[in-house]
Amino acid sequence: MKDDVMNSIDINGSLTRGLMMVGLCLKNSIGSGKGPSLVYATPEQLRLVKIPHPEAVACLKNVHGQSEIHDCWIWNTCNRFEVYAVTEGNTESCEESLLAAFFDELPGDADCLNILHGEEV
Repeated sequence: MKDDVMNSIDINGSLTRGLMMVGLCLKNSIGSGKGPSLVYATPEQLRLVKIPHPEAVACLKNVHGQSEIHDCWIWNTCNRFEVYAVTEGNTESCEESLLAAFFDELPGDADCLNILHGEEV
């Protein structure tokens, strides 16, 4: 078995092309490190978008069934609520589907949202 399995995978190519994330996170003591620059939400904004597990599952199924999203999942912790998706089609229409399904409760232009595509995710 090869020791360098991960080094043989091109993570900057086709695997990340259709990857996207829409979500909120609270500022923490670690920061974003070497990753993309993030905007941070207030605890009140985060509370607006967090939903119970059964409702989250229903939203994921709905989004998956009505858009070009191939796979989707949620990263939901005490400091973040992020929806990840993989699409083989138009990421803009998928982004709109995720925004409508999970982030409609945010008032205004939702300047606390992080929307990342491809390698940024």
